[in-house]
Amino acid sequence: MGKITTSIATIDIAEPLPFASGSFDSVIRQNVVECVADRDGLLREIYRILKPRGSAVIGHHDFDGVLIANDDRALTRRLVHGYADFTQRWQDKSEGQMGRLLPGLVANRPFREAGTETLLFVDLVLSKESYARIHLDGIVALSEKFGVPAVSAKAWLRGLEMRSNAGGFYFAILWTYVVARAE
Repeated sequence: MGKITTSIATIDIAEPLPFASGSFDSVIRQNVVECVADRDGLLREIYRILKPRGSAVIGHHDFDGVLIANDDRALTRRLVHGYADFTQRWQDKSEGQMGRLLPGLVANRPFREAGTETLLFVDLVLSKESYARIHLDGIVALSEKFGVPAVSAKAWLRGLEMRSNAGGFYFAILWTYVVARAE
């Protein structure tokens, strides 16, 4: 678990990274920190492999804060929160609120000067190429694992498709990123 595949090799990010200290001018991590049990260890490794004055951009969606326009608010909440709280088999751990926790997590590490920004990504149409579609399909695919019958989740998604066709679709997800520097 916690393994990522690069164009070069598969790296277990739960272990020390296979790079010499001070190897990189910059490191970018997106939606990774929530997936490992030892988040402090991962941040220490990112710091270790940065050159002095190197930069790390660490970003994460806040999966528990997804906004969806839907008439069935109770089901929407169950699906959004269930998905955010669910640890998938390829994850060591999950934290659906990592986006909002990330600035505090990074601030307590050896990085100097950390800047934070949160952006809101919005889809107003549920197209096949949209991030909303990818995310919502993921929720529906896993719904039974967190207690929502697949038939209910699929009907919910069909309702969102109809809402999109009528011009009333709204999906938004928060993305928080931190830019931190090594000393």
